[in-house]
Amino acid sequence: MTDAAAHTDPQSPEDAFAYFHSRREQAVVQPLGSLALVNTQVIDSEQPIWGCRGAGRRCRRGSRASR
Repeated sequence: MTDAAAHTDPQSPEDAFAYFHSRREQAVVQPLGSLALVNTQVIDSEQPIWGCRGAGRRCRRGSRASR
């Protein structure tokens, strides 16, 4: 039986938030959780970024980071 199957609907907003927070915490701390940090990289010049196609570079002043 899984946690999801054993869980009943929260009875109050506080219970709902506590359940959400506990599930989110698990997603963060598990090595392969959906919110796990897998890479941190400082971009100071054009360079390949692990897990992304192309090359990353620092934005010029006034430009957007995503296109």
